[in-house]
Amino acid sequence: MRYDDVDVKWEYNVTDALTVAEFHEWSRTDEIDRLDVVPIVTIDSDSLRIIETRQDTFPKSIINEAMQSVSINKMHEYDMDTENYNIILTDLERSIIVAIDRATNKVAAYGKMIVRRELKMYSYLKYNNIKIKKRDIVEEMGKENNPKKKKVTDLSFAQTVGTTQLERKMKQVSLHSLHEVLRKEQPGLIRYFYTGLFPDKKVPHNKSEAKMYDEMVEFLSYGWTDAQEQFGTDLVRYLGVYELNWNALVNQRRNLDGVR
Repeated sequence: MRYDDVDVKWEYNVTDALTVAEFHEWSRTDEIDRLDVVPIVTIDSDSLRIIETRQDTFPKSIINEAMQSVSINKMHEYDMDTENYNIILTDLERSIIVAIDRATNKVAAYGKMIVRRELKMYSYLKYNNIKIKKRDIVEEMGKENNPKKKKVTDLSFAQTVGTTQLERKMKQVSLHSLHEVLRKEQPGLIRYFYTGLFPDKKVPHNKSEAKMYDEMVEFLSYGWTDAQEQFGTDLVRYLGVYELNWNALVNQRRNLDGVR
């Protein structure tokens, strides 16, 4: 399968596709790339999420399937970028576009397409009764090469559901700040922020700071509410380390004129 005339916004400096901006978050000044033709590959949701967070390699089976629709000769014919394979991956509910470096077989960039074209693609796939193809991506890709130790700021798919790109950035800055509080190893500081966050909780005297820290991480991890933002503000302003970043994000949220 292939799809013609795809408008895509690429994100090159990201470690996974979970932080890529959706169309409604794009700025008027963002650069949009027009792709004349892009192969479509259906994939189950679990495998899609694995690919979204793995940049060390890419399943060759998907590349081989995609290139049945758009050959290298066809890429030359359309004057397309031949350094990368550009592929649309979809579980028929959401989609991402990946640019795969042909020399290294690694993800060079993630992208999102304009929403009207995305919706039209779903209608096309549904009309043609295209089914999701279940794939054993874990077996094919194997273990991640030199996996990085997961940090509290490395968000999972579940932690990003229902949030905007801006909210995810605020969430990460808040989690960075909370981690800085932990690193200070200042007696009573964790308990100070914990009791301020949960004033109605009766905190046992012997409750460990590690447990309180984990509960605060859990509070910041899912969704994004006014209470979470206020807690993030309290953390950032106390530390002062990420205050410029935080203020820029707050101002960006207030100024919606640059959003499409």
